[in-house]
Amino acid sequence: MNFLIIDHIYHKKTKSSDVLIDIINQFDCNIEVYYVNPDEVSAIELDLQNITELASKEWDAIFLWQIDYLGSYFSRKGHRVIIFPMADASLGLPDEHWRLLDECNFICFSLNLHSKISQYTQS
Repeated sequence: MNFLIIDHIYHKKTKSSDVLIDIINQFDCNIEVYYVNPDEVSAIELDLQNITELASKEWDAIFLWQIDYLGSYFSRKGHRVIIFPMADASLGLPDEHWRLLDECNFICFSLNLHSKISQYTQS
């Protein structure tokens, strides 16, 4: 099985997403991790090129670790997307944000965020 994890570049330093990588590594599969840097304008163009290339590959699932804004792009390309949203960054996002992610699956660590997302998505 082939999995892609897309994560915020800051987590490369904090290793907060390593728990997901460690869980997936317990199984016989391949993992590619790609870090995006949405905070630097100079990095956005490179990220867009790389994300387009990543979307053209075959994945059994794409995990988005606190990068939920990419969910609709990958799901519309036919990928199975599992999003781990971060409550303090995502709870205040507008309803339309969640409606665009209706084909994605979510794993929430916040009951408040789970309740909000459940209003607009199937998962």
